[in-house]
Amino acid sequence: MTTRTRPIPRWRIGVGRAVVPAHRIRTALAAMLLLLGGIAVVGTLALPATKPPELVPALVYLVLIGFVTHVGGRRAGIIALVACAVAFDYLFVPPFHHLHPIGSGEGATAPDIETLVAFVVGGLAEVELRARARAETHRARLLGNQMIVLASVSERLSESFDYERTLDEVARLSAMAFDGFCVIDLIDDDGTVRRVAAAGTDARRDVLAQGLRRYLPDLASADHPVGQVIRSGEARVVPNASAAFLARFATSSEHAELIRKLGARSIIMAPLIAKGRTVGALVLATGSRGRYGDAELDVAEDLATRIALAVDNARLYQERNYIAQTLQRSLLPPHLPAIPGIALDARYYPLLGGGEVGGDFYDVFPIGPETWTLVIGDVCGKGPDAAAVMGVARYTLRAAAVYEARPSRVLRTTSDILLEQDTDQRFVTAACARLRPGEGRARLTIAVGGHPLPVVVRASGEAAFAGEPGMLLGVLPEPELTDVIVDLDPGDFIVFYTDGVLDERHSGAAGGEARLLALLARCSGSPVQVVADALDRFLLGSRSKLLRDDAAFLVVGVSAS
Repeated sequence: MTTRTRPIPRWRIGVGRAVVPAHRIRTALAAMLLLLGGIAVVGTLALPATKPPELVPALVYLVLIGFVTHVGGRRAGIIALVACAVAFDYLFVPPFHHLHPIGSGEGATAPDIETLVAFVVGGLAEVELRARARAETHRARLLGNQMIVLASVSERLSESFDYERTLDEVARLSAMAFDGFCVIDLIDDDGTVRRVAAAGTDARRDVLAQGLRRYLPDLASADHPVGQVIRSGEARVVPNASAAFLARFATSSEHAELIRKLGARSIIMAPLIAKGRTVGALVLATGSRGRYGDAELDVAEDLATRIALAVDNARLYQERNYIAQTLQRSLLPPHLPAIPGIALDARYYPLLGGGEVGGDFYDVFPIGPETWTLVIGDVCGKGPDAAAVMGVARYTLRAAAVYEARPSRVLRTTSDILLEQDTDQRFVTAACARLRPGEGRARLTIAVGGHPLPVVVRASGEAAFAGEPGMLLGVLPEPELTDVIVDLDPGDFIVFYTDGVLDERHSGAAGGEARLLALLARCSGSPVQVVADALDRFLLGSRSKLLRDDAAFLVVGVSAS
């Protein structure tokens, strides 16, 4: 390798470390390029016609800086600038028309220009490779987090049918996984757009993302990017979102300013499609390092599919639950009648989480001027078939009570009618009582067919079961049923209930009966509404995510006055 001895240059170009905004770095970089380009041009023009050959590589450095900045970004461009500044220091010293050799005094040597070029290019290549490796590592970490979030989102969405509350958490998890912010819009059946969730990956972005709730997208606009995605039915990724593209999201100048502050750089838009029906859209955006690509798009599409299915299932459940509750209400009395000297209260607790009609029912109706019939029952099974049997049983009990004086005969007639019907082997349990109020007291004649025995609570605090167990209704002809007379004095009350009252609190009926007796004994002397509230707490205080069975009870008391 040829080396030449040159004197040490009298000045060098140095670059210090400073933390400045990105746009300032870009401005400084452009200024340095212009300055160095001007020095090279002036120096070239000032030299005589026989220009040194070393000046040509100097101009090549400027081209190299621009190329590296374009390909590798600001960081690689700054490093290239520093490296080329050192190279220029080897080549140029004032005055510009004279080239000085590099060295540390007499006898010092300097590498030739080819060595310098190889050194600079090799260093820049290594920097670029390391930058790309760091970017790939960051992206791989994000993809791993996104797969974890997918599993977590599926679990969250399956835990509750209250999808709007769940989607808030889904948006927060998605924003963290995709390193930016997330927005979820839903489309109602009438076409109304609702922004149900918005979240950011940190506190600042989360506050800004929440602000997006005030601006609903105009999905009907032909120019709105999300509207285009919904109409096409295909997800889209925009690796580098331009300012003009982001402006198409805005519905006002304030909205545009909010989007600018969020600093979206890469955007993914995915329609929420379930069973061929579009229910909304998912938008993910990042303003940090890295850009969304095909891998992130695949994960976002999977996420959108899971969200859409959860929303669709939740809406179907809500519709089904509404129908079930409407049918259930039609099979229960709209209100309890007013009986002189008698206080009544009743509650019904539907089966939660199933969206089906329960089998429990109760009824109170008059059969004469001073005589009333009380009924509470339970049909085996749930759903429309159970509701049909319930309707047959309830109206048969009403009809039989008109011409049958004894409750046991009322239940027996109902059982015979059920046997004649195609009930798909569904049986019924019921307790029937004939109530005859008197002066400051009441007499009940009670018959029980396969149903839990009612509890009588005296004003003195004594609590005991009343009646005799009988056979199920709708199973065998002529079931054995017994009438038992119970007298209630002022302050006494009796509670009729279904087995759901016992099963909801305890897994075993025996334990439930003992605790129920103890609870009701503590309510002795209380008004029926207070007793009903205590039973309500007995049920709701122990209620898990889903009820195992529906429940109902009817409280009948003699007014103390």
